Amino acid sequence: MLEWLLNHNDIVSCHRVITDIFAQCWDLDEAGLNHGELSNAHRHLLLDKMGKLYIVDFESATFRFKVSNVTSICQYLFIRNNPVRKLIWEILGEKDPAHVISALHSYKRERTLRRFENLLRAVL
Repeated sequence: MLEWLLNHNDIVSCHRVITDIFAQCWDLDEAGLNHGELSNAHRHLLLDKMGKLYIVDFESATFRFKVSNVTSICQYLFIRNNPVRKLIWEILGEKDPAHVISALHSYKRERTLRRFENLLRAVL
């Protein structure tokens, strides 16, 4: 993902990819399938040259009542200090971690489409 962002460092492409990542994680959460390793997403997100996203390596995936795909990807992309977050912040502008964390906590308390959309707005 880092390499793709380095080559496609415009706001529109970044928005599209982040929206796609969050949407796929939402779908996994809705299906009750926890990927299990999205907190280290750099090894599990692949983007082709056109920006099509693939979440890969479901070897640790489990079906669980409490899923955390959206939570894990949000922490990786917007909270934890890593090169991908730094690049996203350069492209989109720095995000207020307290605002993102607040939206994330709301989503975790009540996993609804409305809370998901609020979280997406907080990061974009």
